[in-house]
Amino acid sequence: MPTAAKSSKAARKGAARGSGRKRRPLAGRIPVTPARKFGSHLKELVRDAGMAAKDFAAQIGRSDDTVWYWLRGEHVPHIDEWPRIAEALGIGNVRDLVPDMPVRRRRAARSRKAPLDGAKPRGRRQRKR
Repeated sequence: MPTAAKSSKAARKGAARGSGRKRRPLAGRIPVTPARKFGSHLKELVRDAGMAAKDFAAQIGRSDDTVWYWLRGEHVPHIDEWPRIAEALGIGNVRDLVPDMPVRRRRAARSRKAPLDGAKPRGRRQRKR
């Protein structure tokens, strides 16, 4: 009997693998996050300054791995480090480190005030006093 159980498991695995579902490539599904946008912008600035990532890391006093995380867009440097980064790249204004990013606007919060015509506010039951 154990061989029959193994064969049914194998049959299920085979059915799942060959189910005909096509997968989209992973690269098409990766969203462009603010960290990725910052990383590509920082990589461009380092390249424009004529430095290698290793030299840039040594100049600002961070490890090579940390800088690589920044350049790949996996992490963003702490804001306290931005003046050091701007100085190492020869940028006068720290705000030039930030790429142009679209700003997401929040929806306005609903007001819970009573309507002006004196009607009772909707949504909450009134307590009897």
